[in-house]
Amino acid sequence: MSLWRHAAMASAICALAGGGEAAPLPKGEGLKVVRQECTRCHPLRNIVNSDGFTAPQWRDFIVRMTDLENRPENLDVVVAYLAKHFPPYAPDD
Repeated sequence: MSLWRHAAMASAICALAGGGEAAPLPKGEGLKVVRQECTRCHPLRNIVNSDGFTAPQWRDFIVRMTDLENRPENLDVVVAYLAKHFPPYAPDD
């Protein structure tokens, strides 16, 4: 296997594994639950790098990705945190 392929595979593995670095999220109510629930499947940088959503959009997105509808108390906490700290992206005028 070529050196390029090894490098590409290593890069892909690091990306899938989260790169070993936790994304900084704003402190606030619900952060612990967000870390617990959202890192089951992806690194926190997916949230940090998102364009953001409204609360109803976050709820729909989360329900499509997870089984949090079976834990509504956690779903409400995660949605509230994400909607507050990661609203829809609005470019500066």
